[in-house]
Amino acid sequence: MLMFSAFAGNCGVPRSPDVIQLASQFQLNFFPAATVLAQQVASLNSTGNKGGKVVGGQDVIDPTGGLLCWQVAIQLKGLPGLVRCGGSIIGSRTILTAGHCVMSNRGSSIRSADSSVVVVGALDSSFSGGISDHGAAGCGRSYRVAQVIQHPDFHKILLNNDVALLILEEDIDLSARCSCAICLTGKIPNTGEWNPVPLKFIYQQILQNFVSPKCRYANGVNGDNFLCAGGVIGTDNCYGDSGGPLVCYDSRQASYYQSGIVSFGPGACGDGQGSRYTKVEKYLQWIVASANGDVSILE
Repeated sequence: MLMFSAFAGNCGVPRSPDVIQLASQFQLNFFPAATVLAQQVASLNSTGNKGGKVVGGQDVIDPTGGLLCWQVAIQLKGLPGLVRCGGSIIGSRTILTAGHCVMSNRGSSIRSADSSVVVVGALDSSFSGGISDHGAAGCGRSYRVAQVIQHPDFHKILLNNDVALLILEEDIDLSARCSCAICLTGKIPNTGEWNPVPLKFIYQQILQNFVSPKCRYANGVNGDNFLCAGGVIGTDNCYGDSGGPLVCYDSRQASYYQSGIVSFGPGACGDGQGSRYTKVEKYLQWIVASANGDVSILE
């Protein structure tokens, strides 16, 4: 199995040992808090439905920021606390997010690099860097974006190829307590596995694309490029959670890998339809080629 990461053997390992213990205790391939940051951060997103936050789920209480050390918030520059999307650290300068997250509000163009900042170590949506009780002590901070790379075949209506990268102006300290890279692998979660979504989190079961009535696609949408998960009434990701990671636990590697990127849902948040995630495995070669050597391939 090929594994993509910023550091050999160090990706996907939370700074909190409680996470590994919990995954082992339940003997399931899930990460119990994968969407916590995106969920709480999204709760104050002005573009969302009913606050634009995760529906249902649980709060994550971790003042160190180590539990979800790969999770970031993408904020609009000059508007602290206004979270555009979530994202994940996959290299010292590389953030993985959804393609539609880098579009202007009207969807007519790609946002300029200097219009957004990436926030690491946020404990809630009000953190925008610096010393604050809303960020991981001595660790949380913001980073300026140097380059925005959207997949060349992204379709803003159908959301085909809904993936993008943000290249930062400076390196993230991946040895810090609140920041680490998530693994990218060629592994695809099996139908029936329970996984979390992308600082609130939910568990979602992987559903069978096309077969499950909760996982149908409109004409023109390439369903093979998506994972479908969830489908439980009252538990879902929602507007503002876009770009955050669907993260799974690999017991053989004793680490977590990102299987999906929050893309869209066909109905209202929490209505029982499956959530759709861009299938990361489909885009590994493009990610590596676009990351300017920041994301490496491990045999």
